[in-house]
Amino acid sequence: MPNTFITAEPIARDAVLELDNSLVLGNSIPRDVQDDFTKSSGGQVTVTYVPDETALTQDHKNASPSSLTTSGIVEKEVSVDALHYVYHKKKITTKEAAYELDAFTKKVTRPSVKAIAVQIEQFFANRITGGFARYMYGAAGNAMSAKGDITGARKMLVDQGCPMSNIVALMDSEAEMNMLNLDIFQSSDYQGAGSALQMAQLPKRFGIGPWLLSSEAGTHTQGDIAGTVLLNGAGAVGDTTVSLDGFTEDAPTLYPGTQFTLAGTSTVYTVQEKVVGADNAISDIPISPALTAVEGDGDAATFEDAFVENCFFNPGGVVGAVIAPPPLRSNSAVVKYNGMSVRVSFESTTGDDSGAADYILFDTYVGGRVLRENFGVVVQGAGS
Repeated sequence: MPNTFITAEPIARDAVLELDNSLVLGNSIPRDVQDDFTKSSGGQVTVTYVPDETALTQDHKNASPSSLTTSGIVEKEVSVDALHYVYHKKKITTKEAAYELDAFTKKVTRPSVKAIAVQIEQFFANRITGGFARYMYGAAGNAMSAKGDITGARKMLVDQGCPMSNIVALMDSEAEMNMLNLDIFQSSDYQGAGSALQMAQLPKRFGIGPWLLSSEAGTHTQGDIAGTVLLNGAGAVGDTTVSLDGFTEDAPTLYPGTQFTLAGTSTVYTVQEKVVGADNAISDIPISPALTAVEGDGDAATFEDAFVENCFFNPGGVVGAVIAPPPLRSNSAVVKYNGMSVRVSFESTTGDDSGAADYILFDTYVGGRVLRENFGVVVQGAGS
């Protein structure tokens, strides 16, 4: 006989707690815009922040209120969407419907939520490293492996004006293996290094840490880069968008962080937003930096190698959201915890080909982006 005490509300409560425990990178990202999102479909919000400013100097002998240059209060707005839908749906058997809540959590909720967490981690790893990819240390595709990779990336952070008070490191398993073999992490000559050997937890070094190990930090997804890709229309110095054609894919997609050069210049341009095209072309691709040289219609575009999703970043340069859709009209609940939410819904069918059945659906929306691209560096190994 089914356990009628198990309803959507307590399962959703356990689900959001399980999700909080499962996220690594996702829990390092500020989610203070969470409640601003439109609840009906994930939605989009405008985030306002104050960009870096420059102070001026003047000889004190000549200084007077009327001679000082005045600047206004500057704010920058960017759009953040939470439209990446993640779900896991299961068929509930008579046996599972009879479980007490603890057993249901262990055998149904936890596996479903862990599957959702994998997708959320992949999303954030791709979105964060893509947003910071303009600033890259090392050779794309090489895992960081030496002390110089750490100090070299740190120098880049300092030089580009990143606040150094709270730098988080995202790494994959290969990078962690390389770091664990370095003397600065394992030798007893370095204070606190013993824990790296005992617990395989990397201590803070050179102002970098905590070190977040994510099994979902893989090779960055570039998109549909195949084809004889050419500049579609001439470009002028300072242009912040370009159009490309000649893709093999009819409706090509490029993801943030995808990099390319244009014939006649060595400047590496980084795609800033996800863009989708049509008719083997993509128009108005936002790039960083702006074009550094005049480019002619038909100039060849050459895509760079995909990079490993490892980076150092200040969380203040990122914003994210994990926000569930509103509950359905019946047998559905949404529970919030620690700036995120999950929806749990039950449904039943009686007339399909498989006969009557009960199902449970776990789902949420995910969104996020880099606000300040100078707040992070994608870290690769220097290579040979």
